Amino acid sequence: MIFFKDRLTFLVKGQCELLSSDPLVYDATDDTTSQITVPLNGASGVGINDWALIDGNIWLVKGTSQEETTTKVTLEPVWRLFARDHIWHNATYSSKGAFIASVIENEYINQPDLFYAYPYISITNMDTETAFKAPADEENDIYSLRDYIEDTIKIDEIFFDIYASKDGISITIRPRSANAWTVVFNDGHTIYEGANFGDGAISKVTVLQKIEETTTQTDFYLNDAGEVVLTPPTPRVEGDWSVISIGEDNIPIDEAQEEFKDTIDSYKIEWASDRELFVGDNVRFRLPDGSTHFGKVTYKATKSSDGLYHYKSGSLKTTLTDKVRSVK
Repeated sequence: MIFFKDRLTFLVKGQCELLSSDPLVYDATDDTTSQITVPLNGASGVGINDWALIDGNIWLVKGTSQEETTTKVTLEPVWRLFARDHIWHNATYSSKGAFIASVIENEYINQPDLFYAYPYISITNMDTETAFKAPADEENDIYSLRDYIEDTIKIDEIFFDIYASKDGISITIRPRSANAWTVVFNDGHTIYEGANFGDGAISKVTVLQKIEETTTQTDFYLNDAGEVVLTPPTPRVEGDWSVISIGEDNIPIDEAQEEFKDTIDSYKIEWASDRELFVGDNVRFRLPDGSTHFGKVTYKATKSSDGLYHYKSGSLKTTLTDKVRSVK
């Protein structure tokens, strides 16, 4: 059964049988959507950015399309709600979680323009340690909260709990364990669905910074555990060497992380399992060829055909953000 709720009031607009959902994407750090099938009039009156609730999980409605006997409904993860642009006001926050919670509270929950307000959302922040980094494009002071949240999920050990009740949506930002789940394929629980490794990875970044008349040079490396370190790791990770120059007000490690993050990614691993993980979880893979690989879950879905969770780590089209975690 699927329930549709109004985006302005969160009141039920309708409910109907869910005919198919293959795959149903719970969360993803890219633009992946889900398409579900309902009876012909099952989504009557449902509009863009209304809500869809299925088995206690919630999605944004991206669009509907009527066919001869059924209706297709396209769904997006909740984070797409926060995709609109915001103006950066050059403030300071105690942590990334505090910043995200503040923006959601002021720009969405208590938004003065009621057409864009979501007063039925509640936000709780438990992150007090993740160092705050300003989100804005330096050229125009405009940023997307969705992009900031998704980068935070990839880079930092922060988890976002989202729960939907009959009265509203609650979001809790909390620290996540840095420990990695070990994924062993073909063990009776997990099925290997393939891996691809491409070019474009960066494994070393040299940052040049000139302050007054003195230029300093700092080298940063990526190790095979996905951490940014200050000394050459053993073993070395394959990848290019990038050299960047930054201004005197910039922080070298922040700029190095951005350089790692904005580089074309080097891998994509896909698998299915009867064990539940979440997007952002750290995972250490033992691949069929005997090699090991570290990453983060970047995609989670289910398929009606097998009842398993389907996961991806990395993406050949996205970034090394999945690997960049912290400075050691």
